[in-house]
Amino acid sequence: MFYTLLSKKFLVASLIMFLAFCCKAQVLITDQTKRLKIGAQLELLQTEEDLKIEEVMRSTNFKKSGSHVPNLGVNSNKQYNWARFSVTNKSSNPVVFLDLAYPLIDRIDLYAVTSSGIEQRVTGQLQPFELRAIKHPNYIFDLRIPKDSTVTYYLQAVSAEPIFLPISIGRQRHLWEQLNTETLIVGIFVGISLVMIAYNLFLFFSIRDTSYLWYITYVLFLCLTHVGIKGYSYQYLWPGNPEFEQKSVIFFACLSSIGGLMFANTFLRTRDYSKKMFMVSLFLAGLFALSFVLTALGKLAAGFQLMHLATIFFTLMILPMSYISVKRGYRPARYFFAGWSVFTIGMAIFILKDLGILPYNLFTSYSVIAASAVEVSLLAFALADRIKLLKAEKEKYQEELVQVAQQNERMVREHNILLEQEVKNRTSQLNEANSELMLTLNNLEIAQNQLLQSEKMASLGFLSRGIAHEINNPINFVAANVSPLRRDVDELFHLIEMMEELINSKASVPEKKKLLREYNEKIDFDYLKTEVNYLFNGIAEGSGRTLKILDGLRIFSKVHENDLKYVDINRGLDSTLLIINHLLTKIRLEKKYADLPALKCYPGKLNQIFLNILLNSIHAIQLKFGDEQGGAIEIATGVRDNALFVSIKDNGIGMEEAVKERVFEPFFTTKEFGGGAGLGMSISYNTVKNHNGDIEVQSTVGEGSQFTVWLPVEQN
Repeated sequence: MFYTLLSKKFLVASLIMFLAFCCKAQVLITDQTKRLKIGAQLELLQTEEDLKIEEVMRSTNFKKSGSHVPNLGVNSNKQYNWARFSVTNKSSNPVVFLDLAYPLIDRIDLYAVTSSGIEQRVTGQLQPFELRAIKHPNYIFDLRIPKDSTVTYYLQAVSAEPIFLPISIGRQRHLWEQLNTETLIVGIFVGISLVMIAYNLFLFFSIRDTSYLWYITYVLFLCLTHVGIKGYSYQYLWPGNPEFEQKSVIFFACLSSIGGLMFANTFLRTRDYSKKMFMVSLFLAGLFALSFVLTALGKLAAGFQLMHLATIFFTLMILPMSYISVKRGYRPARYFFAGWSVFTIGMAIFILKDLGILPYNLFTSYSVIAASAVEVSLLAFALADRIKLLKAEKEKYQEELVQVAQQNERMVREHNILLEQEVKNRTSQLNEANSELMLTLNNLEIAQNQLLQSEKMASLGFLSRGIAHEINNPINFVAANVSPLRRDVDELFHLIEMMEELINSKASVPEKKKLLREYNEKIDFDYLKTEVNYLFNGIAEGSGRTLKILDGLRIFSKVHENDLKYVDINRGLDSTLLIINHLLTKIRLEKKYADLPALKCYPGKLNQIFLNILLNSIHAIQLKFGDEQGGAIEIATGVRDNALFVSIKDNGIGMEEAVKERVFEPFFTTKEFGGGAGLGMSISYNTVKNHNGDIEVQSTVGEGSQFTVWLPVEQN
């Protein structure tokens, strides 16, 4: 009986061993199974065609993996990777878990071939995280295999990045123990990174050194890169954005590398001691930027390969940069060199794992994270040591400043006596110069007043001559009529006396009439009456013209009034023309007056402006035409844009550009000696400015000039 039972057990064991030997890709699960890595038991198939599962099942091109963690590599073209394995459950528990611990696969299709058919489950980076049956960064499938049953599985993996298949099968408790350990490692790294970021951010706001800012950038994106590689960023940060998740690791790796390069340049002062290395670092930063752009444009394979290649050169280049700084005696570079050496070793292990040279296990998988934690800590020590160095340099600099200040103080004391004496000498010289300057200013003021008085006297003389000439004609007319009027009045008086004698005489009426008729014929009384009326009219006209001239003189002569008054500008122009009427005998005058509102101004001063401009126009016409006819002056007034304008245009000789630019300068004149002091247009310019107005000049040589005075209708 015992022998029979022993024989049966032997046969069962032999059968199981035979089945395991025949099925090379078969995984055996027993009650003692905790967690099995099945990478070496996988059969692999790589195609460039998207085959259906039935075609894959019929394929004879599957090859044994032979590696505990198969590395399927990376291909710029789209590549379809298949893995086949069978699981035989000899345990009493039908539930086992399949764990694919590589979160960077775009799409995973798991097919279970059973007697009832083919069951398909789909997951991957391109699928929103919320759709995963088991919420974990790893791809975890619960496999339900009845006792003493065998199920064959086909797994398809598609990705633009390198594909690793760290696949294990085990019980739930052992699986979660392993996953919790890995999560703890990542959490420790994230904690260290956040502490370093917060601490150095505080230092940056205190010191304002850009090295800290680049260090923070480097550590932040390095942390996001490692967290993204392990899939935690997809789980907690953007679970509903698979498109960004597919690119995020490359993005963060590029930004972290750019931050690391800039941190190395600023911290190690690469630009100061090695221009070539600095340019190479900028070139590498450009490669990372290009990788970022390619990835953003959807060229994930090209972006990853470029990032991977640039990262290798970046990692290898920083070491000699920091070593040179150490050799040059830059003390903080020692921590930098040590930290980057640790990171380089961790990166080398990680890359060798990607290349399949080193096995994929917990150590190689987390080598970069562990090395990064050590590196960011040592880099923080380097920054702290740099603060000490800067503090020591600052103290030394302050000591030097104190010494320099003491020397300066001694020199100041020594020079104070000399300076005091020099100040006394210079003060005496300045007092003498000031006295001379005050005397010169007084003489200049006296000369200026004399010149202004001379200009006023010249204007007064010209005004007197003009008034005398204008008044002379009507006065002469009156004087010429006085003598014949006196004669006619004497005749009338004699007639009146004769009539009184006749009235008192005793002659008869006919005799009286005869005598009156004879005397009337003698003196021609009708002609006498007509002549007297004519003479009175002449005297009235002459006196009227004289009064008109005097009224114009009254309007024009209000030069020294200091009160603003509302006046008619057209009337002021006419009064000015009346003064110079004797100069316009051979000049054609054309007036184009518009209806103007009353202007609040200093009327006499405006009339002086018009007189100065008109005299210059008459002078320019006389230079061109002499005593001949042909000269013309056009005076126009109007209102435009709430400003009143007066335009005086002549056809004289005109002005050259150099003369036009200086026409308002004091004492500038083109007239011959004795023709004026050159103050007329300067005074006119200042008067217009005092009225808040402007004066424009247009002139062409040989054609004439035009002066336009603009005055605001309302004065402030």
